[in-house]
Amino acid sequence: MSDLRIGARLFLLWAMPWFLIQSTVAQEDLSEFVLHPDCRLELVACEPNIVDPVAMRFDEKGRIWVVEMRDYPMLEQGLPTSRIKILEDRNSDGFFETSRLFADQLLFPTGLQPWKNGVIVTLEGKVVYLADNDGDFVCDQEEVLFTGFAAKNTQLRANHPTLGPDGKVYVANGLRNGEVTGPRAKKSLSLTGKDFRFDPLTLRFQAVTGYGQFGLTFDESGHRYTCTNRNPLRRVVFDAEYLEAAGKVLVKNSVTDVAASGAASRLFPIGETWTTSNLHANQFTAACGVHIHCGTALPGRFSGNAFTCDPTAHVVHREVISLEQDPVVGHARPGREGKEFLASRNPFFRPVNLSGGPDGSLYVVDMRRRVIEHPQFMPPELKRRPDLRTGSDLGRIYRVAGKDARLDHQNRKMIPEKELFGVDGWRRSESHRLLKQSGNQIDFEVLRSGLTRPDSHPNGLIRALSLLQDQEKLRPIDLDFAVSHYSTAVRSCGIRLCESEQPGRVRQLVMDENDQVRFQALLSLSRTGTSLSLEELKTVALNSAQNEWVQTALLMVAQSKAASLLESLVEEIRGRSGRLRHHDSVLGFSQKLAPLAAANSLEVTVSVLEKCLDSVDLPERGLRGLAVAILRSPPLHSTRARISRDRSERAERWRNSLRQSLSGDAPGPVDIELLARISQHEDSIVRLATGQEGPLPQKAALQALQLSNRSETWQELARSFRSHSFEVRREILLAAVSRPGVARELLEQVKNGRMSQLELGADGRKKLVGHPDSEVRKLAQSTLRQQVPPDRKRAFQQFVPALELKTDARRGKPLFEKKCAACHQLGELGNQIGPDISDTRTKSKSQLLLDIIRPNAAIDNHFVEYLIETTDGTTVQGILLENNATGITVKQADNRTVPILRDSIERIQSSGKSLMPVGLEEGLSLQQMADLVSFLQNWRYLEQNVPFLENENAK
Repeated sequence: MSDLRIGARLFLLWAMPWFLIQSTVAQEDLSEFVLHPDCRLELVACEPNIVDPVAMRFDEKGRIWVVEMRDYPMLEQGLPTSRIKILEDRNSDGFFETSRLFADQLLFPTGLQPWKNGVIVTLEGKVVYLADNDGDFVCDQEEVLFTGFAAKNTQLRANHPTLGPDGKVYVANGLRNGEVTGPRAKKSLSLTGKDFRFDPLTLRFQAVTGYGQFGLTFDESGHRYTCTNRNPLRRVVFDAEYLEAAGKVLVKNSVTDVAASGAASRLFPIGETWTTSNLHANQFTAACGVHIHCGTALPGRFSGNAFTCDPTAHVVHREVISLEQDPVVGHARPGREGKEFLASRNPFFRPVNLSGGPDGSLYVVDMRRRVIEHPQFMPPELKRRPDLRTGSDLGRIYRVAGKDARLDHQNRKMIPEKELFGVDGWRRSESHRLLKQSGNQIDFEVLRSGLTRPDSHPNGLIRALSLLQDQEKLRPIDLDFAVSHYSTAVRSCGIRLCESEQPGRVRQLVMDENDQVRFQALLSLSRTGTSLSLEELKTVALNSAQNEWVQTALLMVAQSKAASLLESLVEEIRGRSGRLRHHDSVLGFSQKLAPLAAANSLEVTVSVLEKCLDSVDLPERGLRGLAVAILRSPPLHSTRARISRDRSERAERWRNSLRQSLSGDAPGPVDIELLARISQHEDSIVRLATGQEGPLPQKAALQALQLSNRSETWQELARSFRSHSFEVRREILLAAVSRPGVARELLEQVKNGRMSQLELGADGRKKLVGHPDSEVRKLAQSTLRQQVPPDRKRAFQQFVPALELKTDARRGKPLFEKKCAACHQLGELGNQIGPDISDTRTKSKSQLLLDIIRPNAAIDNHFVEYLIETTDGTTVQGILLENNATGITVKQADNRTVPILRDSIERIQSSGKSLMPVGLEEGLSLQQMADLVSFLQNWRYLEQNVPFLENENAK
């Protein structure tokens, strides 16, 4: 450590003249920015004091701790060179002219959180504590707290350790999972699809809902937000502890977008930008560093706004969060239409992170690189571009404050017990940290006195209550104060505290006037196992069911009385058809309640079903959807069979009413499915499924026909497989998975030469070769054993000559529709299930051919195929959209989304392969492959009628 101190001092003396020149240049660069007119931009720090900064935090002494990721995008040779610096503003002019090297030779650090004498740091697969115990600004202690975070791509690693309002340090996962453990841990913890948190005092840790990429922040109410490349603002709605208590309620979305994301997002850069996909231009492609600002130096209306960086577009984007559209989770809109909060013309401006500061300002971390994209996401020909590290000797930090804000740059000693309740967000959070790390040394009487001050900020109250709970100092009077406070955030916090302290009190808040409070009360009731009366459940359902989040929380609480509640709600719907307040919402909630009711009381649920079926010819047609929801429930299997066999006048009236609906011009999918479920041998549905009644209802009829136990109908469809459209073939192959007779029929046709195996398609062959039935699987493996050459390298070489042929991109379009459109989308063509391939223009012909021949060469975790077998014998294949304690949501290759309750899963396993099957090239000639590759490269020009020289494209 002594050599490090001497070297750092010599470097400061040598660099001083160069630093003065650089700071002048950096100041002049401010003219390249366009900022919100009510704000001003100031330079805070620049090279050579800092280079390649990716994260920063202030400490209580007004110093800035900076993470320098000097190794980005990849470690070259030798020792790692990333560092942590400490910046100081010694003359209190707002510019941090002094830089000290705290720690070096760090491997890809991504974030830090000040703690005691140092910082908690996320770096290569670890969370570590680096401390300076002798006060010389140099690290002299390193303690590994946790290990096992995934450490693959340097953009996708654990990051942003942040002390939350509950006193726990949260860490964003980085989208690459991990098996985390620590010196004090008895076993490892899986972070698949989750973020991480721990108590910095006790080091107790757990997985939490989230899965953020590079960014993590909290709002004033204590809600947590993350971001990913295409999602600038994601709110965690259901924390892990509530998902674990959800019972048989499937939560499909535990995290949700608050701001427009993906193709719906809009950015307005003012300089030159480059994205790997043309379709992503002027959209979020690299959202990071999300930050909800609660400082006092920006204009008042900016408080609580969300700011997100996009370094690809050279902008900092602002979103205004409002509860008007969604009173529980909120909805955000851009701060200004058509203009960004902060934008630069300079292509080196790469904002990657944001932070608050002691003066109430917003601070912007500028990594300052010519190229910010990681080589892994670049076309092959750009991976070795000479300017990949240009700018690696640069770095800036900027301050944004109100145009007329008067900033105090003096370093004033903090009084945590007082400033915890103040108006500035940074000072509250920093006071919380100082009090938290002091443990039982807090003056609890002084702290508690802040609870009763009329000017205490609600966020400060939440933090104070958390500190009291930490040290087991909460009193009943503190809880009384919290649950009766005027602030919805404090009342919600009080409810959470009551879960462990006084669970019976939670019930009082279910009828609160505010949706957020009701939502939290219901969640807490579900966790504590406290029940509500039927009348209370009904009141909440009728008054709050219009909010989807309250609906889900209410389902969690209502499980033990689900059947009685459903019966009561149906009486309300039938009695006040069309006049019921929030009619559609109550009906939608009843449909979600149906499977819980069936599990709760089959007798009552069947009675409700019959009332719904009695209403099929009445104005209340919405009850048909409820009848379908009831019949979908697994416990209704015998009831479905009984109704199907029932030839009574009542049952025939139900069927005739539905047949009449199906004979109209546009039969509805609900009517088709309902008739299929109450009439197993329904010829009208077979006619719709085979297209005899027109193409519009065919898809719904085919899906309804999957419910039928009439394998002979599917075998009949299979015999004429060659004559059907792609959509019908897909349904036949799906039916073949669960019907061995249908699978055998297809294989016999191939075996006897009546059909080519190529007509099954690569996905169809994949289904048959991996069929659940062992006899079918054996037959498929013998019949189709030559379908895909296992040597992919050889297969690739066979098609290399295609790259030299003259092509016609228009001829490639139908080939794309046949081979690729089931899972990939280009413009309006196809389905967006697999990875986004709209960047094909930037890829060489050789790379595109390789992607087709070797789909498993590089698979993103989000697009790995899973095979799920359910307890009722159903097999589902697809990618996971959501995976939490309540269940999973699967997206299939046909674009269907299938939710599966955790208790219904018999077996789930990853194939380790892409959803895209091997062997898509089969049946293609060299010319067809050449045309397909050309279409992938040039499709956008065909749609937009842009002239292009097709056969001069890169090879």
